[in-house]
Amino acid sequence: MNQETVQLEAPYTRSVSKAEHYSYVIWCLILTNLFYGEYIGLNALITCLISIPLIFVLKKEVRNNKNWWLSAALWIICSYGVFTNPHTVSILAFIGSTFYFNSQSNTKYPAFFTGILHGFVAVFAGWVNAVEISINRLDNRNGNSSKWFRNFLIVTLPLIVILIFLKLYQAADETFYELTQFINLDWISWGFITAYVLVLFLAHGLFFFIPQKEFEVLEERTNTEVKTSYKDRIEAFFGIANEHKIALTLLAILNLFLLLYNSIDFYHLFVADDLLANQSISQTVHGGINSLITSLIMVMLVISYLFRGQLNFQGSIWVKALAIFWLMQNSFMICTTSLKNFDYIYNYGLTYKRIGVYIYLLLALVGLFLAIYKVLKRKSTWFLLRKGSISFAFILSIFLTFNWNKLIVDYNLTYVSPSKIDYNYLINLGPDAYHGMYNYTVNGNQIPERYLDQITLNAHEELADLNFQLETSTWRSFNLHDMLLKQELEALTKNMQDEH
Repeated sequence: MNQETVQLEAPYTRSVSKAEHYSYVIWCLILTNLFYGEYIGLNALITCLISIPLIFVLKKEVRNNKNWWLSAALWIICSYGVFTNPHTVSILAFIGSTFYFNSQSNTKYPAFFTGILHGFVAVFAGWVNAVEISINRLDNRNGNSSKWFRNFLIVTLPLIVILIFLKLYQAADETFYELTQFINLDWISWGFITAYVLVLFLAHGLFFFIPQKEFEVLEERTNTEVKTSYKDRIEAFFGIANEHKIALTLLAILNLFLLLYNSIDFYHLFVADDLLANQSISQTVHGGINSLITSLIMVMLVISYLFRGQLNFQGSIWVKALAIFWLMQNSFMICTTSLKNFDYIYNYGLTYKRIGVYIYLLLALVGLFLAIYKVLKRKSTWFLLRKGSISFAFILSIFLTFNWNKLIVDYNLTYVSPSKIDYNYLINLGPDAYHGMYNYTVNGNQIPERYLDQITLNAHEELADLNFQLETSTWRSFNLHDMLLKQELEALTKNMQDEH
């Protein structure tokens, strides 16, 4: 098979087969067809579903790489999030997961944020490489230029110049235009061709990834295992015996404090059942969450500091036991805070802040179990950062697939007492709230009249915007959110017309 060598940044070189070149040209053509003149939606999911099998076929080395499979799964989830809810956050998550998948397809290092940055930088390096390749193909002094590229330019360059002058002469003289108007090139979409050329250039770094030496050096230095020879200045200053005493004392006192705190919570939650008797739910939850956020950050810092070196190997069993017991107590504190937040939601309904509390608690719980694993398996702080970041990315990407506006409105209107519903909060969630709020009735009473008037005023405008978007796009822009919202708004506006 004829192969063409692409010179990457020193010391990297690799051969690019014709199959890769043809795949790249076709892949860029598909991408241009999917996104040109469209909104983001189904096209993002299709891009993901065609790119993953393509990389699987072209790059045999990724097939047994579990990090590649994880990045592919994350990309699929994020692209599905765009398909179900194409808002700013889900689009940014899709872009970030694209860069991460790209880096995992071409490197062996699994770090999440570094991988995204590596993929981002590789795009710019790809632009430079694309220009260098083009210049090299034009240089035929040593017979290096590609024959097909030379023949392509021989045909296309004169044709482009001829078309430019044809259009200029047609615009300058009406008689010339009448004589040459049979040359009708309106069927050619010059905008699409321009977009395709730009995609070929811009996507070069994604398809022909250029590893950056600086990132690989950084990854090699961030080992996830604690070395038996590790010793820093602080450890040398105190000595391992004194560090052992500090850790033992600190963990023993912290365990006693947290045991007292959890015992009080347990008594009031499960025995006396009077936790909320002397203070508002808001004070209980917000005060607990603010303290919990600070304490859990401190937990990670303390554990990372204490078990950074020789305590992993020379510390007594009591130090590890106290550390694990402390982490388990923090997990119990997360559970009690979850119950407090549940009471808050039960009484006053869902809001983004209350949903955010559960998301944070879930992330914190994952972080604590990773910290326990770190202590037991003698892992480094880099292990926490790597495993924690990819775990958090999966959890957050899953949450992005839900229409939280709709869930908040439906829950509050169904389960919360009418006197406690914050209608102003719900109406500010936008058109997702209109259908549920307009049709809301309890004992024959609807929501306040001013909100009905606002819905009546805005529903037609929102529906008109959706229809305009559908008329100016194709199936490539399809997404579940807009389809369901359009159905609701159509039913709502029809009911409004019937009532009047």
